[in-house]
Amino acid sequence: MKTQTATSVSLFLASEINPCDGAWLEIDSSSDVSEVYAKLAADCPAWARDVQYDAETGTCGGDFLIADCEGPFRPSSISEAIEIAEQLERFSDQYGDATPELLIAASDYTSSRDWSDIGDELEERCQGQYTVEEYAENYIDECGLLDSMPENLRCYFDVEKFARDMELGGDVSVVETCQGDYIFLPY
Repeated sequence: MKTQTATSVSLFLASEINPCDGAWLEIDSSSDVSEVYAKLAADCPAWARDVQYDAETGTCGGDFLIADCEGPFRPSSISEAIEIAEQLERFSDQYGDATPELLIAASDYTSSRDWSDIGDELEERCQGQYTVEEYAENYIDECGLLDSMPENLRCYFDVEKFARDMELGGDVSVVETCQGDYIFLPY
């Protein structure tokens, strides 16, 4: 079994005739469907026979299935796995190992199954890596919410309760990842 890297999707592709005839492949953004078929045919001749793989055209005449996946994604096709890998690569420098979890969270905000749309949702909604209190403090400073309040009274403002209310009121969502909390705007 292959291990998924931060910018790839690992799939076990098999024939429908014999789901045990197949191989683990790592799909990344540079993958091409015909290249995936060729690699699988080289790794598993029984698969190539079962799905009637044609090396000249790079196509399959029979049916195959994605029998298993590594990681949080469940692509329904090789093309979708390539789209997911493209989005993983798009955000890996910015979010590192948290990218898969953040893409899954962003997919909750859209009805689209197009992974570039989901990537756009991530870009639009994710405010960065903060605790709710840190985000609330930053929000208060950027918006100048306390600017009209006299300096000697600002210490009485409870940022923790304001942050809690932001979260409970649906103004922000917290996405917990392997690298810490990220703040999403739900609108």
